[in-house]
Amino acid sequence: MPRTAAFVLAALLAVSGCVTEPEDVPLSGTWTGSAEMDGAVVSTKWELRESGGVIAGSASLTFAPLTITGDVTGSYTHPEVRMTLVVYFDPNDTVNLRWVGTRASDDVLNGVLHDADGEQTSITLRRG
Repeated sequence: MPRTAAFVLAALLAVSGCVTEPEDVPLSGTWTGSAEMDGAVVSTKWELRESGGVIAGSASLTFAPLTITGDVTGSYTHPEVRMTLVVYFDPNDTVNLRWVGTRASDDVLNGVLHDADGEQTSITLRRG
């Protein structure tokens, strides 16, 4: 019996070493999602680059037929993700939107978008 238990333990340890945890995979890539806001469907696309926990990139929100775009900055400390989307309407008019959430898996981020008026909308972002 001790040999069998040792073999099973060794096999489990070997297999667990092959599993990629979400924190091992950078957030870099394209993330999309959608939500309902004020009775309309909003779709979003985030193009992210992440290195060493620092996030940069761009994002768009589409409230058909209007699409707004902006620059993204943020941070990632597994499992927490914090991003700010700065939308420039003109040089003197910008709006900051915050997305705060957690990484559920390599390809899923669950979070809440906070707008400038304090409204909050749950948006799940999926890679791809």
